[in-house]
Amino acid sequence: MDATGRRSTVDRFKNPLEGIALGDPFVLRHRGRFYLYGTNDGPPLADGREIPVFRSDDMIHWEPLGGALEPMDRSADHWAPEVLAWNGQFFMVVSFGDVDRKGHALWVAVADQPEGPFQLRKRISAPDEQFSIDGSWLLDDDGRLYLFRCLDFIAEADLPHGTGIVVQEMRDPFTPIGAPATVLRAHVPWQLFEANRSMPLYGGRTFQEWTTIEGPAPVRRLGKYFCGYSGGNFSGAYGTGEAVADAPLGPYRDTRGQAGPIFGTIPGLVEGPGHFSVVQPDLVHDWIVLHGRRPGESVRSVWLCPATWSVEGLNVGPLTDRPQAAPPLSQIRDRFDGPQGLQPIGWTPESGDWRLDGDGLRQRDPQAVASLWRDGRELAGDWVAEVYVRLPETPTAVAGLILESDQGRVSLELDRVGVHFRQVDGQTHGADLPTLGDEAFDHARYHAMLVRRRSDRVEVRLDGVLVIAIATVPRGDLRLALYARGVAAFDALSVTGAHA
Repeated sequence: MDATGRRSTVDRFKNPLEGIALGDPFVLRHRGRFYLYGTNDGPPLADGREIPVFRSDDMIHWEPLGGALEPMDRSADHWAPEVLAWNGQFFMVVSFGDVDRKGHALWVAVADQPEGPFQLRKRISAPDEQFSIDGSWLLDDDGRLYLFRCLDFIAEADLPHGTGIVVQEMRDPFTPIGAPATVLRAHVPWQLFEANRSMPLYGGRTFQEWTTIEGPAPVRRLGKYFCGYSGGNFSGAYGTGEAVADAPLGPYRDTRGQAGPIFGTIPGLVEGPGHFSVVQPDLVHDWIVLHGRRPGESVRSVWLCPATWSVEGLNVGPLTDRPQAAPPLSQIRDRFDGPQGLQPIGWTPESGDWRLDGDGLRQRDPQAVASLWRDGRELAGDWVAEVYVRLPETPTAVAGLILESDQGRVSLELDRVGVHFRQVDGQTHGADLPTLGDEAFDHARYHAMLVRRRSDRVEVRLDGVLVIAIATVPRGDLRLALYARGVAAFDALSVTGAHA
């Protein structure tokens, strides 16, 4: 969409995405753009880094940005990155090593930008774990962080032998809490990787049946915790399933694995589809991003597929290479990318000094109580709105949103100590700033502030954490404004009707 809310990209697309040779794809939505990472199935990257990263405004056209990760071992295979945006930084969980000699160790790397470069910071798999891969973050509504990952189970009496999924709570992105809890291990025939598999990594030991459950894709939906997975042999029979639990640490049960995979190889169309991740391009609708090989090809490509969740679990489809509707984008998207020093198009200032500054939109007057109103559109029915905010200077500054109808006005404010939602009736809901571990909330970096309306009630999230869940907004259609007291910066406003 451009500044007027009109879609400026394609309405239809075809799978697989053109020109991207990538396995284990993961998409991060950040500041109104999308970043795609994965295992490199193409030639070595020209910049000498690992983990290809691409950027897009629409999920269809992707710009290659080179390698995201500065490697520690350039001879190693680097697999299955996933990125957590937190407190203005980016935390990539990635494994590297090889299958036969070194095994794979899981590490966390850190960058100040989503495109990197990421610097490896800390090994997160235990020293005695010879093979740990496929890390996946889950930030829960309450602000607790969990890491799902895969381990090999090889103890003689601990059947079935093979790779399975575990989960650990994290104190911060580097520090596990307690021992890993098992999420899921193989339990049906289609999850067999290979019979009589001889493995040099384990001293040439031969396993009568080596099974594989990998590629965790955890999400919270409908008050439950769903963990997607891929099973079987990635180079042959490969399928996708899902487990569900009432709590992040389980216990988990397979939703439909006994009946076969949710989706797998489709003859003549795609071989070995799997290892998906989940993204909401418009903040409302789920799409999965997965890899698969075209028949006769050895490299993996990236496929997109719409998805929903019900009490039975994941529903996908269709997985097709025919033209289909592109992933939906927000009806209103303002990136504040215009010429520096100008006021943004499509907005009217009521007070304050609002100027584009090359890194978003800044209210520059340190003494102002300022508001900037979005022109020409009102928010009707159910909707979700997100804006990125930061407080770069004044200790007493405030930034947020105003929502107004003929029934009254409410405001959502971020300040130095918390988040506050002020209602028409004068009631104020407040919450502390979400943090992990010992690191303080960094006001100088951008943070995602999201408001979701359902009927006359709203919930507020900050950086994905549910901070307010019981607020109300005025009845009727609402106008929206950016709001600041003192110097504040804004970027990437997105608004989507929840039933669009």
